[in-house]
Amino acid sequence: MKNMKLSSPNLALLLIPALTFAALLAASCEDREPQDLSFSMSIEGGELVGDESTLTVNQHDTVTIDWTSDLPLLVHLHGYNIETQLDAGETAQMSFVADATGRYDIYIHASESVLAGAGEPDMGGMTSDSMGSMDNGDAGEHRDHVMTDEATNGGGGAERLIATLEVRP
Repeated sequence: MKNMKLSSPNLALLLIPALTFAALLAASCEDREPQDLSFSMSIEGGELVGDESTLTVNQHDTVTIDWTSDLPLLVHLHGYNIETQLDAGETAQMSFVADATGRYDIYIHASESVLAGAGEPDMGGMTSDSMGSMDNGDAGEHRDHVMTDEATNGGGGAERLIATLEVRP
């Protein structure tokens, strides 16, 4: 058998795919450690302050949201079914592990009179109960959603979409 030598061009043709495969394999095996993420969200007059209305996290991250509001409100993270009561001028915290991936709406709930005093547009008599019959994603949750007396002040409830949580795999 003859002594076989690989020329430089032939060697390069063999090494490039092997190195590419090794790099892809290493990248796919890389584990990302879950992170502890904190967000501060402020609501004034029933509206989110600032431009950051989508919170983006990765699956398994621990998420803490510090909420402040100038009105008594209930903040509801749909899909995770987490609620936090906000008292005017106080900070309230919402903490959870982002296990479920997808996009989840964050609503505020308050009495119609509270939001009307803050410039709430006319909702045409719609309350959280009447919105439950709408064919609008998870709006059916509202039918069974019970708002606390502090958030509704004993009146009919109104709601407003203020932010979105995006959980990436």
